[in-house]
Amino acid sequence: MNLKRLFLFEYTPLIILLVILLSIGIFSLPSYGESWDEFHYLGHARLSMQAYTGAMPAWDVIYRFYGPSFMMLVVLVAKLFPDAILSDVAHALSFLTFLIGLVIFYKLARRFLGVWESYGATLLFTSQPLLWGHAFINPKDTPFTIGFMASIYFGLRMLDSLKLDPPKQPDARLNGILRDEAKSLPRPRRVLLVIGLFLAVGLSIWLATLLMNLQMKVFPPVFSTADFFEMENYHYQITRQFEYILLAVGLLLFFCGFVVSIFLPLSGRHIFEVELKPIAWRVKQALTNRTLLITALIVGLTSSIRFLGLAAAGFIGLLVIWRHRYAAIVPLAVFAGLSFLVMYVTWPYLWTAPFFRFFLTVAVMLRFPWSGKVLFEGQYYTPDQLPYYYLPKLIVLQTTETALICFSLGLLVLVYLLIKRKRQPGLIELAYLCLIWFFLPVLWAVIGNPNLYDNFRQLHFVLPPIFLLGGLGLQIIFSKLRHPLVKIFVLILLVVPGMDAYFHLHPYEYVYYNTFAGQNTFRKYEADYWGTSFREASQYINQIAPAGAKVVVWGPVMPLWAYLRPDISAVGYEVGPIPSGPYYAVVLSRYDNDIIVHPDAPVLFSVKKNGMILVVVKYIEPP
Repeated sequence: MNLKRLFLFEYTPLIILLVILLSIGIFSLPSYGESWDEFHYLGHARLSMQAYTGAMPAWDVIYRFYGPSFMMLVVLVAKLFPDAILSDVAHALSFLTFLIGLVIFYKLARRFLGVWESYGATLLFTSQPLLWGHAFINPKDTPFTIGFMASIYFGLRMLDSLKLDPPKQPDARLNGILRDEAKSLPRPRRVLLVIGLFLAVGLSIWLATLLMNLQMKVFPPVFSTADFFEMENYHYQITRQFEYILLAVGLLLFFCGFVVSIFLPLSGRHIFEVELKPIAWRVKQALTNRTLLITALIVGLTSSIRFLGLAAAGFIGLLVIWRHRYAAIVPLAVFAGLSFLVMYVTWPYLWTAPFFRFFLTVAVMLRFPWSGKVLFEGQYYTPDQLPYYYLPKLIVLQTTETALICFSLGLLVLVYLLIKRKRQPGLIELAYLCLIWFFLPVLWAVIGNPNLYDNFRQLHFVLPPIFLLGGLGLQIIFSKLRHPLVKIFVLILLVVPGMDAYFHLHPYEYVYYNTFAGQNTFRKYEADYWGTSFREASQYINQIAPAGAKVVVWGPVMPLWAYLRPDISAVGYEVGPIPSGPYYAVVLSRYDNDIIVHPDAPVLFSVKKNGMILVVVKYIEPP
């Protein structure tokens, strides 16, 4: 099949799907409210952009640990639309990223599956209400999920592009040449060689100490608050010792090589020709590999959203080592260095102390100190006391039934093929990805007891393998079907649960739970935990409130600021001050506040979806 026919046959349905989804997204964009954290995300992005002007800002104690790359893009794009609400710009870019992710997911699926199965897997991915809702309201986890998936896809392409010959064994070993040449030296030159090596060691230690002290004067450590001081100081001392050792070893190798080249020219020539020149050739080969450069760029930008983006590089690195063994060391080192450089350039918080601040970010974000409570199975838990089955159960309850069926079938097929050792192309690679991308993170969440909250939005990036295995399960179904119309009918059936949820939940698709959760999930599982329903509540207040009205918010006050009339003032209940006169209470139902806060006050307005009360508006007249 030629390229034109392949494009018409294979990619036309994908283009049609993207056009349909883009049209839906354009018309539905104004319905999605600003989420709880977006105000702070965007503020952190503005602070980060100040650093590029040479003025290092005072970093927020919490949001400094959040990579700003995508939100900085939002702030830049928003300059082109000065009349638009900034969070709407963020939602639009996040949704466009989601659409790009569908193309990447399809290309990833095509690596392992046929055309029909890849379209089935893509439709399963697209039709998830949870992912669709977050595609708009979550310009943090959605771009990270897509970036992580893109890192995997382009990383696999990088794996294919690396043509690494096994290292040639030199005719003579370096240690043998060194020994023979050192024995042939006259005694005075041998003494000078030893003295030179000792001087190289001393000079390396002295210069490394001097440079580290200079760094301390130029970039002194700045610890944030008393709450973080002990942990930050601990990590600072560790990373400082690491930087010192790294610098000292680098200087030592340079000075010792210089001394050897003077007193032992044959050994120096051997080091250059046999040891260093092949490494330099491989570095050049890696730097001219376009796929490697693209992958490093994607990994770096993804890591600048969340540091876990480097895990995708680790996944691919293991595959490269498995295929190419020792020959992979140099290109992987170049790849890792470029990825870290991109992350460093696009994350200004790291600039003054990259190792220290990166490892501090890792330490904090692996067990983020969130102080709220999580509603699960009708009970409230602290994030570090959740049941071990919290994540697996939520994945089951917030994934459509058709996707779960296809996933289960695909998992059985994968296990069967592995047991039977079938030579299906890419089978081992697919099994590896599913294991390390999905099953191991879920196992870590089960036994490692990480701090999870807002359901599991931080781990959305582990979901794509579910739909890849779903596509593998569809292979069995489509192998029994011959007529294309029957296959199209099956594809339509796959998206029915998701489309039904879109119809009933819009624009709060992210509060979706399937039929396995039971008829009534309200006050049993989290609902509108990000307060996006405040946009709808503010529209009601704008219509009925008199000029100069006051609003008190139980929940995030920031989303209301974007939508209320300019003459209406809104304050958070915990910040205050509470008005002495009449005011409107906007109460998020999270933590049952809708029935706890002013229980006797009449409810003027509420947002309800599928029996779930998301927010209520009450009118309060103090006595």
